[in-house]
Amino acid sequence: MLKILFLSLFATLLVAQNPTIYSALGNVVYDNVEKIKKLKNIESYSKDKQMIDIYIENVNKSKDVGYSIESGDESVDKIRYLKEIRVLSKTNDFFHRKALSTFNLSMKNRDDEHLVQIIDTGLIDIQKYKKEIVKYYITQCGDIEELLEDSNTSQELDLCAVMNKYSVIQEYIEEDKLLKQKRKKRVVTKKQIQEARIKSIRDKDKKKQALIQAELENELTKIKSEIRKEQIKGLSE
Repeated sequence: MLKILFLSLFATLLVAQNPTIYSALGNVVYDNVEKIKKLKNIESYSKDKQMIDIYIENVNKSKDVGYSIESGDESVDKIRYLKEIRVLSKTNDFFHRKALSTFNLSMKNRDDEHLVQIIDTGLIDIQKYKKEIVKYYITQCGDIEELLEDSNTSQELDLCAVMNKYSVIQEYIEEDKLLKQKRKKRVVTKKQIQEARIKSIRDKDKKKQALIQAELENELTKIKSEIRKEQIKGLSE
């Protein structure tokens, strides 16, 4: 009973992870297969459905071969397995390039539907294209709260509602807002510093001017006093 339980657990672990042999190539292929499968849900990929089905079948077969090698099956040719995953890797790269092309074209043409669908596959590294996605979102959606209040923006709202479900994109948008707020604060702070400096200079100038004025008045008072003394002295003579 314990042996059966152990074998069942071992089989579950194998299914949950990829074969470790040639994992540098294999992991990319095996991790992306479900993402590539989602391309079948996009209308523009309808012609690729058969190719995708064949690819998925070959990936699953290759994965089974990898497990067989790891289990110690000496009848399996390792070199042949390596060649197979190299071929699969090239097909993976093909679909990845095509998905990226769809992403870029959708952004360029403002094709909301295709953009959301291609992001939904997971084939697009949204961290890499963070700035582009945030800029597109803000341009298309603006303020989501304002859109919710406007009944005439149902089409735009569909896009925003769909994109809002991507928590990562929402995190990017919040980061963008915070960054703009920080920049705004920096601008205000710099302006305030400049104004404070100007005020300080003006205050110093006023103090200097006041001192000069006081010295002049004192000097003038002395001169007037001396003139009076001279006048009084002249009269007394």
